[in-house]
Amino acid sequence: TGQPLTGHNSTVYAVACTQLDGHPTAITGARDGTIRLWNLTTGQPTGQPLTGHNGPVYAVACTQLDGHPTAITGSWDGTIRLWNLTTGQPTGQPLTGHNYWVTAVACTQLDGHPTAITGSWDGTIRLWNLTTGQPTGQPLTGHNSTVHAVACTQLDGHPTAITGARDGTIRLWNLTTREPTGQPLTGHNGWVNALACTQLDGHPTAITGATDGTVILWNLLSKKVVSRLLLPASCEAVAVSPTGTLVCAFGNDIAVLRRDHNGSSAV
Repeated sequence: TGQPLTGHNSTVYAVACTQLDGHPTAITGARDGTIRLWNLTTGQPTGQPLTGHNGPVYAVACTQLDGHPTAITGSWDGTIRLWNLTTGQPTGQPLTGHNYWVTAVACTQLDGHPTAITGSWDGTIRLWNLTTGQPTGQPLTGHNSTVHAVACTQLDGHPTAITGARDGTIRLWNLTTREPTGQPLTGHNGWVNALACTQLDGHPTAITGATDGTVILWNLLSKKVVSRLLLPASCEAVAVSPTGTLVCAFGNDIAVLRRDHNGSSAV
């Protein structure tokens, strides 16, 4: 749709979407250390780039904070930053605690507080109260290497984080108790790079993509594989629409998959 959006000086690592002043808006983070906002109706940048990180921006998520649309970004510099998207200014001080690059960010509500869940090259997952800017509890540990992807959902009435890592596993975490939910999900033979959550046939479902070229749909209640797709290259990103359409990015290509009337996938 329209021309490519250009302005970053190097690799774009992260994208999230929100509404800003009534306009659908994309927020992008890149290797050049900047965050950019794009009006998706006009295809034009919104304001100046947001600067403050001292290295590549690997992760972006969006939420509402005190009534303001807010972006949360994670970087090579090991920090998480909050940005008021209306003013283009940082909100508070950077959040610090990870010992290495911050590679994944997701947002949820926890005990009535807006909360960010971050994953890092240090192998840990951290929870942050975005109102106070303070960590919530101790880091969640269990992965043996870099946490590349984080998503949030509700599972049996509990706020739950799903994480994917370089160790090839997917882990579920009860965010109320800060404990793992069941055993790790195994089935990929490579790094788990991509993760999204949805409802499929009434069941909470995770979609994971890995460097082995596989995309797996998991029933999060039974912890069983629903479907397995094989792509011709490493899966780098997945997204799912409210209608169940699955988008997978691999190599230089993008696949759009829709379920047919029999419940199987069709491209």
